[in-house]
Amino acid sequence: MMPWLAQAIVLLSVTAFVHVAAMALAAHSIGIPVRKVSFGTGAAIWERGKVRIGWFLLGGYVRMKDSRAELLSDSELADAFDHAPVWKQIAVPVAGAGSVLLMAMLALGHEGAEAFFGAFRQLFIGAVSPFSDAQAYLRAGKDFASSHSSIAYAGLLCAKGAAFNLLPMLGLNGLHILLPLIRGKHPRKWEDTVVRWTLLPMLFLMGSWLLAIGVFTFVGMK
Repeated sequence: MMPWLAQAIVLLSVTAFVHVAAMALAAHSIGIPVRKVSFGTGAAIWERGKVRIGWFLLGGYVRMKDSRAELLSDSELADAFDHAPVWKQIAVPVAGAGSVLLMAMLALGHEGAEAFFGAFRQLFIGAVSPFSDAQAYLRAGKDFASSHSSIAYAGLLCAKGAAFNLLPMLGLNGLHILLPLIRGKHPRKWEDTVVRWTLLPMLFLMGSWLLAIGVFTFVGMK
């Protein structure tokens, strides 16, 4: 594994930790009980109380009190996430993506904002052209890492990560922000169908970028 890629993985793992912690703190601060906070996904390598660490550190989740995931009586619904006011349902994912964007701004200033807004276009263009445009983006990222400090590189990755998390796709903050705005306070029957359909573009996006990273690392760098 190339040093720049190893550095990116470590920095993105730290970013994921902050992202998950911010959502958990946001939920707790607005009165939504937190059932589980997982730093990383996959099988647990450490777990105590509500906190766990999964072996795959480039992810994580916050599991809150929610009638869709557990059986609750009518008297227990008041503070459940899926019965909370719309602003609370939005506040938790906004805190996650917002914390990552804030780190980008602290590290890079206005350049962090430019990297954030530019990332939306790069994510999609790179996905549809993994052997050309994505290779150029990855080369630019590697060059940035070699010519800037680790803090600056972390800021760049945070900007890209914040943009990715705001996409309206399965498991990302963007979808969990958009859905309450569309359907209001309570989940609707059509919601599960919409969420499942977002899996297809997510698989395409992730698969294409993983292919691009593999080509860049093991072919383009030779």
